[in-house]
Amino acid sequence: MGGRARARSKGGARGSVPVPGELIRLWSDYVHEEYGGLDSDFVFVNL
Repeated sequence: MGGRARARSKGGARGSVPVPGELIRLWSDYVHEEYGGLDSDFVFVNL
């Protein structure tokens, strides 16, 4: 497993979610390709 990402739920509760490093790289590549220079730490982005 890679690092741990901090998560925040819709209701504001906080927790940790284990995320493999490879998944983070894939997600980063997707967001960059799909949204360009968008700077967001959120997984689900509503533009």
